[in-house]
Amino acid sequence: MNYKKILTIFKHEIFYILRDKSTLIVMVLLPFLIYPLLSVVSAYMLMESYSVIQKSVTKIAVSVKNDEIEKTIIEYYNGRKMSCTIEVGVLSTNEVYSRINSNKISAYINIPDDFNAKLAVFETTSVSIKYDLSNEKSKMAINDIENALYSYKEKSLKNSLIKLNLNPNMASGFLIKSQNIATPKQMGNSLLAQILPAIIIMLATISAFYPAIDVTAMEKQRGTIETLLLAPVKSIEIMFGKFLAVFSIAVFSILLNLLSMGITATHGFALIKNMASSPKMLSFMNISISIYSIFVIFIFLIPAACIMTAIMMQIAIFARNFKEAQDYSTPVLLFFMLPPLVSILPGYELTFKLSFVPVINLALLFKGMLSGNYVFSHAVITFVVNLFLSVVVIYTAARVFASENVMFRASEDITSLFFWRYKSLKLNQETALLTLFFFFQLLFFYFAGSYLQFILPFTLGIMASEIIVILAPSLIFAQALYNNALKYIEFKMPTFRQLSYSSLVGVSGFCFTIVITLLIGIVFRPPDDYMQELQKYIIAKNGMEFFVISVVTALLPAVCEETMFRGVILPVLYKKYGKMAGVLFCGALFGMFHFSIYRFIPTAVIGVYLSLLKIHTGSIIPSMLCHFINNFVIVASTNLTAGINLSSAPSAGSQTLLAAMSLAVFAFFILFPFILWPMVKSEKNK
Repeated sequence: MNYKKILTIFKHEIFYILRDKSTLIVMVLLPFLIYPLLSVVSAYMLMESYSVIQKSVTKIAVSVKNDEIEKTIIEYYNGRKMSCTIEVGVLSTNEVYSRINSNKISAYINIPDDFNAKLAVFETTSVSIKYDLSNEKSKMAINDIENALYSYKEKSLKNSLIKLNLNPNMASGFLIKSQNIATPKQMGNSLLAQILPAIIIMLATISAFYPAIDVTAMEKQRGTIETLLLAPVKSIEIMFGKFLAVFSIAVFSILLNLLSMGITATHGFALIKNMASSPKMLSFMNISISIYSIFVIFIFLIPAACIMTAIMMQIAIFARNFKEAQDYSTPVLLFFMLPPLVSILPGYELTFKLSFVPVINLALLFKGMLSGNYVFSHAVITFVVNLFLSVVVIYTAARVFASENVMFRASEDITSLFFWRYKSLKLNQETALLTLFFFFQLLFFYFAGSYLQFILPFTLGIMASEIIVILAPSLIFAQALYNNALKYIEFKMPTFRQLSYSSLVGVSGFCFTIVITLLIGIVFRPPDDYMQELQKYIIAKNGMEFFVISVVTALLPAVCEETMFRGVILPVLYKKYGKMAGVLFCGALFGMFHFSIYRFIPTAVIGVYLSLLKIHTGSIIPSMLCHFINNFVIVASTNLTAGINLSSAPSAGSQTLLAAMSLAVFAFFILFPFILWPMVKSEKNK
């Protein structure tokens, strides 16, 4: 690569990104306006809401007049500088609901007629409160009313002890005193640590959003990218020049946002606190962010900015204009905005396992840094993971920019989807139709398949979802497009040698994915309840039940899912992207279709070698056999292990069998790449 040319393109793109006043306003001026404005507005709203609460009058209804209870409630409200009124009258539940809904009362206290009489003779009695949690005023009133009644209860109990000539302190027994030892500053920083990480990552994503579109899709729309491509510059040099420009803008925007946040948190909230009428209520405003924290967060955001910039540019360069780029990029933008919200949830902190999860690891790390509670080794892992991902996405971005099919993507008319009008389909038409088919199946399986499995018994639910939701639409789709579904999916008899090889791939592939699953479980272990729920459906009580479970969970998915993925989807991916890319793509779609983050990687691995097997043999039957073997071994091994665990005293033979199985799994795990290699290096057998 020529670094001088990259630098020239970088300077050119920076100049054109900054040519618009709106870009400068959003990037520079807005960060220094929005945070002080948000802090002032939010503080004002809090103080105003507290003032409204103090000025409002809480209306309470009681069933019978009781001077002592009414007096205690009024004194409690007066002590909090609030007002309340009490009316007397018996109300039914419907009347209470109606009066709360119309804001005539906030709560209703039902006091028994013999309440005072029972208290006088030391009998147990009760008071019930009716309220409506869906009503804001009623929800606010219930806590105050309960506290007032607890106060009356304690006072009444002490009076009863005095009448009996007993020490009134007996009513107390022992006191429980809670003391919050956190300083106001710690409380403020704790609140900041929950909210700020999500905001930081969201802003880092947004900062790369529009510049990425501007230097890619907008270049296409303006017609200037062709001029740049005609220059004596390689496509990879163009990509790196544009990438550096967008990355620099993103990093600069992140830095400005962090500085504005730091200044606002340190000085802005302090001024607001001094102006507040209730400093105790606004003690969380005692917030500060150290320069060190800002610097460290900025360093850790650099790889994240790389990732977001490269991803946004890949998506935007695929589009033909600004509108299309916005349509493609917005879902990705939303995807990056959702995971950081985990920092708001209580109980989550950066652990060894979560430090390997992109985006989430950053949110939890920033939360720990701001609250002063994080492990340095986890921070290092987080940085390395994001740095590695940034290298990967930059490499893929370079590959995308080098593709002429992407750079000069032809217009796709919606009429091309009406496939019956054409004697033969073009590859782009096939790809578009296949994309629609897959997403239709994804949604159909999620809604219809899950519904069938919910309303029907387990075996019938699986059968219905596999046949009705997966197999039938796949055959209909293939028949509609190619007139001969069985021929298109290559449903033809393989040779004995191919079947033998498929069996070997099935057994060794199962062992390989089991080890992969165990290794993933070290870092990302699924909940025990999740595993038990999966296993309970495939454990049989007798031989007939084992046969039924094997057919439903092993044979049927092998036929139906292979028809859809290796029969319908794989051929188009193979033609469009080539052998290895098509195989990897098909594996990823196969993993996605199982709707489980815990099973995604193992299932995707299975999808990869099943796709290789289909291409290698030229028939779908070997991949069906291989799929069946994988599922059947899972059912058989689960039942075998469950049977051994249930026995009161496992025999030496059982222990030996389990040891032999473990050794076989490890051996096949080592051999699997060598078994797979003939399929990797060979071309499709016509």
